[in-house]
Amino acid sequence: DKKFRPVILMEYVKNGTLNKILSLERENKGLKILNDTQRLVNIYGIASAMNHLHSFDIVMKSFNPTKILEDEYLLPKLCDFGQSRLTNDTAIKNNYNSSDDEKTGEVTKSGNVYSFGLIVYEMMMNKKPLKYAESNYFQLEFDDSLPACYQQLIKRCCSINSNERPNFGEILKEIKNNPDFITEGVIKKDFMIYAQFID
Repeated sequence: DKKFRPVILMEYVKNGTLNKILSLERENKGLKILNDTQRLVNIYGIASAMNHLHSFDIVMKSFNPTKILEDEYLLPKLCDFGQSRLTNDTAIKNNYNSSDDEKTGEVTKSGNVYSFGLIVYEMMMNKKPLKYAESNYFQLEFDDSLPACYQQLIKRCCSINSNERPNFGEILKEIKNNPDFITEGVIKKDFMIYAQFID
């Protein structure tokens, strides 16, 4: 049979989604699959991938930890672009972004930044953010264990005023140039090698 059969080849990513890893960590208190260096590498890698997409005016619908795969080295890879859109495309509903997106029915770059802030929160606080009652915004509660630089990054990304949110280029510069992100548990050399490779 010589009938043409289209095929899609996809890379097998060994460790599944970031969502799966974070869920395992939450369910098994004390289990730490990602160390501090890997967490910072993931944050930087995700921001870099989103910065690349946004440079082509592409936004992701429902941007959340299920859209991030972890390879054998626990390095992030974005996936599921089936519902991604050009920013000037017909508006579509985004299920995991900020209320300004949900009110207008649009997926926006600033909405993707809001979702990124929620992903960082979930990674660093080891819990899912809770929605405010009768609101599309999320309640973010911090404790002293989270360094101030991470708290500020999350708060800026999740600002109610979308104009106050940084873009992904600004986020990358902040992470790379602010030495406070290199906490005691982060191996600076490993992070810098990854950041230079990605850049």
